Amino acid sequence: SRLSNGVTGATFLEGPLGRYWDWRGRLCDATRWTQAVMDASTQAQGHPSRLGAVVSWRAWWALELGDYELAEQLAAEGERLSRELGDSDGELTAIATLAVLRRATGSAREAAAESQRGLVVAESAGDRWSIAWSVNSRGYARVGSDDIQGAEDDASSSGAMFDELGDDRAANWARLLSGIAALRRGERDRAADISESARGTATALGDERTAAAALEVLAEAAPNRAASAELLAAAQALRDRRGQANPAFPDAGRPTPTAS
Repeated sequence: SRLSNGVTGATFLEGPLGRYWDWRGRLCDATRWTQAVMDASTQAQGHPSRLGAVVSWRAWWALELGDYELAEQLAAEGERLSRELGDSDGELTAIATLAVLRRATGSAREAAAESQRGLVVAESAGDRWSIAWSVNSRGYARVGSDDIQGAEDDASSSGAMFDELGDDRAANWARLLSGIAALRRGERDRAADISESARGTATALGDERTAAAALEVLAEAAPNRAASAELLAAAQALRDRRGQANPAFPDAGRPTPTAS
């Protein structure tokens, strides 16, 4: 039917638009249009082949906006649908959402387990970008469980993979992870140097989320409370501009590999 064809076409746009909305901080647009596709799909015959990816992206927007309960529900549904429809991109987006959700709620070991699960799916699919993302995400989770050496190893490995893929923005997430690991080792000057470099790169690339996270690391490494407060205020201003309700994202979002 015309409705089914229209919904199917809309689901195939979600990958490229998902990355655009996420990287440009267009969270309200993302939520509105993704929900509209989901609502329309209930009137269509059968499930469009990319519907699971749409639901997974909707979970990601809920997570960014701080609705963790909805994010959990939608990520589970998005993963189930994606598996049913044979869509590894949608499955990886759902798992990525769950990994960051676990980090956001303080469950570092569970976050690392989700990232590892995503790594298995990515390797099975031969998805090099998602392999790198999963390793990077695992590194951020390892910081939370005080596995600093593991975090440093994942930062180095994922950074090399992103460099090989020519993704400067993603490689910068690995750079920031190195800065966070240095801070956890008590190497404040080194952490500040790395994080300032990450902040500059993020700003140049328009990655406000990572720039905010770098400012927060710089605030922790700052020599006094006044400097720390100033850096934290600058970080919050960037997060507010994105419309992000909770600072749960030390790394940038997982785009689908089809959105180059």
